[in-house]
Amino acid sequence: MSTQPKRVFLSYAWENDEYRLWVKRFAARLRDDGIDARLDTWELRPNDSIPEFMNREIRNADWVLVLCSPDYQAKVRITEEGAHVSGVGWETRLLTGRILAANDNKVIAVLTRGAWIDAAPDSLLSQFYYDLSDPATFEAHYWTLLQ
Repeated sequence: MSTQPKRVFLSYAWENDEYRLWVKRFAARLRDDGIDARLDTWELRPNDSIPEFMNREIRNADWVLVLCSPDYQAKVRITEEGAHVSGVGWETRLLTGRILAANDNKVIAVLTRGAWIDAAPDSLLSQFYYDLSDPATFEAHYWTLLQ
């Protein structure tokens, strides 16, 4: 009996090219290690509605890796303040709704940059997280996350 690999959607802030490359390499590594990592740059089709894409990916994911960084937190807060709805803001709304409506918490929090207090959205501040921000400890924390 074969088991399907875990389907994991990555929620992250589009920052600079260097960070987006880091995210792409991270997702590729997850795939190499047997995880069905889902990334917008790979899965979003040219004619897709972005909100529908995010809804579908979050609904169908076994887990959602929220890659927290100061830009991620800032984009969530801008959405919460009503100034602008970014992709990250929309994804956070979807995840919060699933948690509240169905007690369906499929969020795995990951720190990728900065300090946790400055990187996590308020809804995740008290949640356990995996710290992948330090290259010196990345490997050990990556393997713990993978388990």
